[in-house]
Amino acid sequence: MAPIPNGIMINSLSGTALGNNSGLRSWPADAPCSSTLLEEAQTAYSLKRREKPLVGLQARRPPVTPAKRLPMYVLETRGLRKAYGSEGEVCVNALRGVNLQVRKGELLAIMGPSGSGKSTLLHILGGVETPTSGQVLLEGVDLATLSDDQRTIIRRERMGFIFQSFNLLPAFTAEENVALPLELGGMPSVEARRRAADTLRLVGMSHRRNHVPTTMSGGEQQRVAIARALVMRPALLLADEPTGNLDSNNGRQVTALLRRLVTEDEQTIVMVTHDANVAAQADRLVRLRDGLEETAETPSHAPTRERERVGAGRTCLFKGTG
Repeated sequence: MAPIPNGIMINSLSGTALGNNSGLRSWPADAPCSSTLLEEAQTAYSLKRREKPLVGLQARRPPVTPAKRLPMYVLETRGLRKAYGSEGEVCVNALRGVNLQVRKGELLAIMGPSGSGKSTLLHILGGVETPTSGQVLLEGVDLATLSDDQRTIIRRERMGFIFQSFNLLPAFTAEENVALPLELGGMPSVEARRRAADTLRLVGMSHRRNHVPTTMSGGEQQRVAIARALVMRPALLLADEPTGNLDSNNGRQVTALLRRLVTEDEQTIVMVTHDANVAAQADRLVRLRDGLEETAETPSHAPTRERERVGAGRTCLFKGTG
């Protein structure tokens, strides 16, 4: 994949590249960022370099048949297997036939000891890796049948990612971090900032919209990261140890926020966690061991599945300072 030249601002996945004299800020050359966001920008620049770039999202997506428009599950895996090691090497079977079904508005927690396949499963669910065999269906679309560019678009538009280490760009404010996925998708900056502000308000962080990550607590950074994951209005949120870097108080607050997103907004979330207290807030818990589902259960403290819709006057799901 072609690197991004210094001084180039990637405007969208249509491949528009703008120089420093465009009036738009450049991506800081020394600013670390998550591999997912960097991949989006690299893909955009690669599309620009093609002689015949793909035009429009429909040109890069497989046709959706009527049977797939209303899938029973937001996310489904069928006989998912992943093996590492080439011919002549020791083969490691990270996943050995995992079958999952996740409905809209469900919070699924995944637990298991180190080496059980949790991280591999999350990478495959997010389209970062492809399975050795089996299927991952997101809204009825088999991710393995898509090209790299198509999977990149699916990740940007239909998935949100929450990381243990937040992965916020340190030189960007909270609002700029949240607006970035929208701007990479071609949304005008003014509209992107407006939606970013609305999403920060949803997670109770509007009062920190102009602050950079280093001036925020860990809990505040994670709530900004959740807003960034939500701003594209994804079908699926994938959370990798979302409370792993937080103290117990901030961990409870972030867990409560995720729970409310599911209960009040019917957001679908798949979460990997080591914390039994966090998993207890899920609707279902799947335990992995040696690449297989060991048990599937309903946590004893899981909230009721009956949802009470919140009135139109609601402006945020969570309020807090930590």
